[in-house]
Amino acid sequence: MPHPLVLTVEAATSGSTVALRELGSSGQAILKSLIHCGDRWQVANLRLHQSVLDAETIWKSDSTQYPVNLRSLRLRWWPVGTLLSNDFFSHATELQSLDVYTFHDNLFHLKQLRKLTICEYISDVLPLFQNCPHLEDVELQSDSNTPTYTILPPATCSNVRSLKYEFSTFGAPAALFQAITLPSLTYLHIVSYGVIADSKHAMFLSFRDMLIRSACPLQTLYLGLDLFSSDHELLEIFSVTPTLADLRLSVEDRHGLLTDNLFRTLSFELPDNPRLIPGHTVLLPRLTHVHFQLAFDHDEDYGPPLPDLESILSMVNSRRLRVTVPTIETKQLEFFQLAVELYSTGVEATEWKKSFLRVEPRFRALEKEGLHLDLTLDDMGDVR
Repeated sequence: MPHPLVLTVEAATSGSTVALRELGSSGQAILKSLIHCGDRWQVANLRLHQSVLDAETIWKSDSTQYPVNLRSLRLRWWPVGTLLSNDFFSHATELQSLDVYTFHDNLFHLKQLRKLTICEYISDVLPLFQNCPHLEDVELQSDSNTPTYTILPPATCSNVRSLKYEFSTFGAPAALFQAITLPSLTYLHIVSYGVIADSKHAMFLSFRDMLIRSACPLQTLYLGLDLFSSDHELLEIFSVTPTLADLRLSVEDRHGLLTDNLFRTLSFELPDNPRLIPGHTVLLPRLTHVHFQLAFDHDEDYGPPLPDLESILSMVNSRRLRVTVPTIETKQLEFFQLAVELYSTGVEATEWKKSFLRVEPRFRALEKEGLHLDLTLDDMGDVR
């Protein structure tokens, strides 16, 4: 039996893909020869011009062998926004991993997919979860043309363990999170690039309810940019993710969420400094890794203040001690990252930098005691 093929095919010159007319007879002949043994394709990574991908003279002939054994496909084509008419890959009925710029469900066989990555924005994401029952790893984006917040039919995706979802408006994620249930989810990465707050509160509510409904064993949570309106919303999310071990907050200049109240509530109760009222739930008891990334670029005294470093240090200190809480399993903090970029030479940025230099030795002392520490301050204002 012929050996399976693992292919990387790129038709380009000077870094740019070449159109069909530039490919030449020899280039077309090479591509045809590969297509004529398409039934041996197991892994394919293709980067071609749209005119090459849609050329029937290359992809359709009496000698064409369809990729019925293809398991993994990474497909890139230019121009990015163009639609493909090539149905060659729809015959890949065993396809388990698909990585494409833009998505057209009629061009690919979805039923066996385990991993799906869509690099460009799409308008309607729910059918992906409904039509791919075996999905485990999903990475996608919603575009700004998504419909307004609506009620969608429910979909339980029992196998999804990893979801990376980025969006520029809140209506699509609000509707999606209201519809899906992800009981096996362990890794969640969501980022908002939106500047219009329509449906933002609806997104928060449906996101929180999805986590409650899923009751998933979430281990890693990455939250990026402008997702929530207040620290109270953020704390509500933490209250429904008790299994979380790795928290990553990349708020950039939306650092108003990083309040004293947030750090105080995330602190474990200490014998000489009780922080929890009787009966209050311990938030994120199994947290072992914390990452905070933020930026400050205000030259004037407006906008939210930078987070208080003493409050951050107090929270980290409390989680370094071995705390016993009845009926709750607690873990000791093992890794802490604080990465700050200052793009301002204003008074607040200058004072915060001084505070950082005062507090840094106490953070470094924790490093000597076993805490893995990544503490960086990039003062970009000095190079303006």
